[in-house]
Amino acid sequence: MIEKEKDKGYIYDNACIPEHIYTYVCGISGAEAFLSRPYIYYIREGLLIFIGYPLKEDFKPGNLKDILEKAVFKTGCNRLRVILPSYPIKGLDYRLLSSDEYYRLDVDDITINQKNMNMVNRASRDLYIERTRIFDVEHRHMVELFLQDKPLDEGTSWIINNMDAYIRNSDTAWIVNARDRKDRLVAFDVIDIFSRDYIFYMFNIRTKTLHVPGASDLLFYEIIKMAKDTHKKYVNLGLGINKGVMFFKKKWGGRPFLSYFLVEGEPDTKAKILSLMDKIL
Repeated sequence: MIEKEKDKGYIYDNACIPEHIYTYVCGISGAEAFLSRPYIYYIREGLLIFIGYPLKEDFKPGNLKDILEKAVFKTGCNRLRVILPSYPIKGLDYRLLSSDEYYRLDVDDITINQKNMNMVNRASRDLYIERTRIFDVEHRHMVELFLQDKPLDEGTSWIINNMDAYIRNSDTAWIVNARDRKDRLVAFDVIDIFSRDYIFYMFNIRTKTLHVPGASDLLFYEIIKMAKDTHKKYVNLGLGINKGVMFFKKKWGGRPFLSYFLVEGEPDTKAKILSLMDKIL
């Protein structure tokens, strides 16, 4: 478990992707988080989830096979999933599940074009913004409507449906609400200020029921303010996901900065044998 203050500080100083936020991953999944510098990994019910993005050093694919073997040996897990910044990697015979790119916005270089500002101004005539740490029944209802409206894969739906557990157990997650003049919740974002240099754009939830043009733009404009207020260098916008999501991120200036590959495979036989021997002896 990640309990030492020096380890928490090390992660805080270097976290750059959402999967480095152990309060998020553990809150959503119920997994346990571990640090093996410069990597974080998670364990849940015999599944080892290895985050192949080093916190400080450059990624070195040639070392990964040995690092994974050691992690399997140490944990005794019989299933393995890994996210990686490059693929394929020599010596790793794993199955590719999905690929994407992380998007990032440089806070110091933000230039808000007139079209985006028009959408912000349009939405602000009908909506107001509030920041909160409390996920309540309004948010739960909106999440349920959102999941009904959106054709999402099972994994993504599961993550969104469990966001309240993450927010409840985090000291760094915030909810940014957009409400209409009748105080009805129209849309909300979840952000995380977990890292020294990054603010993380975690979720954007809206529905067709109370649609207001520009609501997501108004919310994102507030997130930029929060990034500046908390002296962050970057906004991590998360993965591209689909064309619509990518369009929104790009129109606000987000650009790909890391590739993403999710792979799964059986732990190496050598590591399994070593793990078994360790348990016996």
